[in-house]
Amino acid sequence: TGIPSLAMTYAVKGKAPALTLTGMVTQTGVGDDFSVLVPVEIQASRDRAITQWVRTRDGSGAFTVALTQAPLKVTLDPHDAVLRK
Repeated sequence: TGIPSLAMTYAVKGKAPALTLTGMVTQTGVGDDFSVLVPVEIQASRDRAITQWVRTRDGSGAFTVALTQAPLKVTLDPHDAVLRK
């Protein structure tokens, strides 16, 4: 087992106050049987962040979050909680 490289893609669909954030965390550099739980931080406003934990399986992990407004920022593992390249 090696150390994974992680990447994230996401999209926001809909109109406020009924938005949907969908995303995918992908891992490379490890076998498909390697699984990791990684945080995705959604900055909903200047003073409010939501943490969505995503489990990768078979190389990727999908997530969906309902939002009332567009996020200011979406960050994969913002505090480097997961060992990765």
